[in-house]
Amino acid sequence: MTPLLLYLLKANLALILFYAGYYGWLRKLTFYSLNRCYLLFAIVFAAVFPFFHPEKWFTQTPDIPVSLGTVLVELNSSPVRNSGPDLSQWLSYGIGCGIICFGILLIIKLIGIGRIHFNSVPSSWSVYPFRKSDEGISPFAFWKNIYLNPALHPTHEFEKIFKHEYIHVQKLHSLDILMAELVRVFFWYNPVVWLLGKSIRENIEFMTDDAVLNSGIDRKSYQYSLLQSIRFSQSNTLIGNHFNLNNLKTRIMMMNKQRSSGRQLGKYVLLVPAVMIGSLIFTITKANDTQAETKITAVSITTSPIPADTTKPVKVQPLMIVDGVKTDKKSIDQLDPEVIKSVSVIKDKSAVETYGAEAAGGVILITTKSKEEMAKEIKPVKKSETVSKVNIREKEEGAISGINIQSANDSSAITIRGHKNGEIPDAVFYVNGEKYEKEKMKQLNPNVIRSVTVLKGQHALDKYGEEGKNGVIEINLKED
Repeated sequence: MTPLLLYLLKANLALILFYAGYYGWLRKLTFYSLNRCYLLFAIVFAAVFPFFHPEKWFTQTPDIPVSLGTVLVELNSSPVRNSGPDLSQWLSYGIGCGIICFGILLIIKLIGIGRIHFNSVPSSWSVYPFRKSDEGISPFAFWKNIYLNPALHPTHEFEKIFKHEYIHVQKLHSLDILMAELVRVFFWYNPVVWLLGKSIRENIEFMTDDAVLNSGIDRKSYQYSLLQSIRFSQSNTLIGNHFNLNNLKTRIMMMNKQRSSGRQLGKYVLLVPAVMIGSLIFTITKANDTQAETKITAVSITTSPIPADTTKPVKVQPLMIVDGVKTDKKSIDQLDPEVIKSVSVIKDKSAVETYGAEAAGGVILITTKSKEEMAKEIKPVKKSETVSKVNIREKEEGAISGINIQSANDSSAITIRGHKNGEIPDAVFYVNGEKYEKEKMKQLNPNVIRSVTVLKGQHALDKYGEEGKNGVIEINLKED
């Protein structure tokens, strides 16, 4: 699953949970201001919480274990994908196209309001400033302006109209509507988002109606003036205030509804944390599932013989470079192990960023000794220290699984591969330049490993002195 789809999945889940709580518990309550805060918080929370990773709050980054013999590094933590878009990518493209279309529609609506604004003129009635329009629109407020065609309404209705719309201006209800429209742009495919936008519009009208009635306006005459506004509702399809018969029936019902008791406030206290925890639990569960699919064994060393069959057919091979020159596996097999100075493994994004797309399966870097270094190595070596075979193993996916450097008598090996057993106590490990002793080495999450370098022979002695006589394993971790 692509990061975009995972983000959308988490955000939509949060919106669904918040709306389900609102519809089941809160929509019939008369705490309109609290409902407004709840609905706006639902949008903000759904937009930002997928960026948080709560699973990291409960886990610790372990240190690296050591038991000499096998360096366990699984290098294919992310499988190599086939070329061409898969289902997830096609879904991402489709969602992106929808976002563009709905974004254009929102811009068109805003342009429509701008047209009304520039075609209207400043005016005032009593203490209320407004924009006088000659178009057949129902009264509506947007941002800090009230738009009205006075010719369409009798004078005795003006007080109710202006009190209603002025409350919209004071409370910045246009912000609620804009947020609902933006959520619809990005999550247009989710039916709950459309219902959420409808609820936001309804709730701000409930708030406004309640404030108008509390100002002393007669209830029946106010409701009658709202019914009169239906005559012009079809001509105003902008993101201002909408009027239709079903909407007004609901508003009139809420005006006549008995006030909710204070005991109902407990629903908010229980509901908001429950929805947030439910969303976070999903995130933690999803993260654990992802880690289970890509979890890699830790770092250890073993003296067990190397499996005989260490090569398999591959679709995408790792990039192999000897002394800065690209080469193939056949040439590597023919390389005299005595001339090898060091072997490095680079995986994940680091390989692709440095060597391009052809390094998607990882990179094996081999450095050979110079003539001067070969001349210095005149002292005899023990049989167990003579490298007779370099074996590069690969998986079917094409990512590098490991590098085996085997001794002449097959009795021991330094193996970078995917399992662990055995122990040789004299290994020297350096992690990001810091020496790690045996007692400090514990299980490491291989996802943080960027590269592994194996140094042996004279090169290890030159760099690390006497402590490098048995070879040195250098591990570089990814930067946070």
